[in-house]
Amino acid sequence: MAFFKRAAQQPSQKPPAPAPSAPDRAGRGDLHHLALEGRLDEMRSGIQRGEDIDLADKAGFTPLHFAAQQKQLEAVRLLLAAGADPDLRNKHGNGPLWTAVFAASTADDGVVRLLLAAGADPDHENLAGETPRGLARKMGYELPLLSGRSTTAPPAAEPERPAAFDGETAQLLYDRMMKDVVSPALRELCFTGSGGRFELKRDSETWRSLGFQKSTYSDRDGVRFTLNLSTISKAVWQEQSATRALPAKPSPSTFYGSWARQARITSVLPNWTDSEKWWRIIPGQDLDAVSGDLLANIRDHALPWLQEGP
Repeated sequence: MAFFKRAAQQPSQKPPAPAPSAPDRAGRGDLHHLALEGRLDEMRSGIQRGEDIDLADKAGFTPLHFAAQQKQLEAVRLLLAAGADPDLRNKHGNGPLWTAVFAASTADDGVVRLLLAAGADPDHENLAGETPRGLARKMGYELPLLSGRSTTAPPAAEPERPAAFDGETAQLLYDRMMKDVVSPALRELCFTGSGGRFELKRDSETWRSLGFQKSTYSDRDGVRFTLNLSTISKAVWQEQSATRALPAKPSPSTFYGSWARQARITSVLPNWTDSEKWWRIIPGQDLDAVSGDLLANIRDHALPWLQEGP
């Protein structure tokens, strides 16, 4: 009986708290992947167990970069509230604000405004001499004046430009993704073609095409692209060719009129609330996330739409 009394008086031993995750081969911890997908509850758990909120991967991207890249507004808010630095730069000299500006389409973007309010510098130049403010102007809008950081302070010394920077442009990454990942995957889905235009095989009566359209604002520091879809009867095409100048076959990225069944990927996505669906590539970005989302949308939404056509 005395034994049970002594045991009851001993304090209970709590199990040790889980240790922070070890970075993967790309140098990314759990928070990188969770922030990319906006998994807030798991992010909170990771922060509580001591995950490094400012951990930079091998390309210098932090969880805040990833959250900003994917427009994960609440993930950005959570990281900033936990003390994430809004101005850490990757190896290209880009902070989360630059990434957010590239992902945004208007000056009212919530992620951009959050980062500016947190003190992110809109006038810091990256290694290519580009600033978030200048990038916004290229994309057709002005950044709001929310930053608490003085723009009259002397600029920070420019970091040494990596020797490999010139070979890692966004355009090269886009071309590599299309050649090595997207084209082979589309062939498995019974598409034929290359570059920016693909057609479904085995249809002698209808052209069923998808086309990749890059934004006019794309350059070496960022590529934005979307998908156009088209199903046009070959008989109808021949009839229209008799009365107007048309090429030998239709292009999915050219609008021909109400007689042609055409759409942008945005219009076939369920519950899509943004103005347009665009994918974005920047130097040093994880192409697996971009190509995975792109191919999932083609398989699950674009392909069924093309197969339903006339």
